[in-house]
Amino acid sequence: MQASALKNEAISLFDSLSESKLLTVIQFVRFIAQQPESDFSAASREERDLHDIEWINANADRLNAEVEESLEFQADIWEDEE
Repeated sequence: MQASALKNEAISLFDSLSESKLLTVIQFVRFIAQQPESDFSAASREERDLHDIEWINANADRLNAEVEESLEFQADIWEDEE
């Protein structure tokens, strides 16, 4: 979508909002503008994904034990209902 078409669509959307909804949008835009810049590049995403995988692998035994405990608890509940 071209910038001018996007601009016109945004203006139409804002014109259709009630005053309270428009104030909410303005507050949201101000909130987003105050946030630190994020790097959403593919390299950044790949680095973050690798970090997440390392964390999951480092905690796999504990995470698996928690899931197993949850599943056993759920199985106990289902057995009680039968």
